[in-house]
Amino acid sequence: MTPNKDKKINNPLLKRVEELEQELLQATEKAEAAENKATRALADLANFQRRESENRLKWSNLAISDFLKKVLPTFLELSLASEHSDDKNFQQVIDNFFKNLAKNGLEKISPQTGDQINPEFHEVLMVAEGKPGTVVQVLEPGWKFQDIVIKPAKISGATE
Repeated sequence: MTPNKDKKINNPLLKRVEELEQELLQATEKAEAAENKATRALADLANFQRRESENRLKWSNLAISDFLKKVLPTFLELSLASEHSDDKNFQQVIDNFFKNLAKNGLEKISPQTGDQINPEFHEVLMVAEGKPGTVVQVLEPGWKFQDIVIKPAKISGATE
């Protein structure tokens, strides 16, 4: 062994420096691990908040669509009554009501003749001649709210 290496090992100050360097390395590793853990926790929290926000919107839309399923038939009857009424104010109130519902996500399902029959949006009540699998006639429009079908469109369709 060389005399310098022996001095280095025997020198208490150098030994202490090496110990402190080792402690610093361990503390740095612990700090990095804690930082990584905190970053993951923040990401988990952000994902949880996003999922909860999506769930709240989903449940809210389900509640609104359930409400609309119950009241829409009555409002459709009022709309039909307004079409046969001479009272312009009554017609305007019903029109404004449906405009406001449309602004908030209520959509009319109005298939066109020749459209493909989609069982999610169409209820086939009658079979007629025509191109198989297509809408022949719309008997009654349907309604949906935020992609939730409240009432399917009633149609006559062509089958094979």
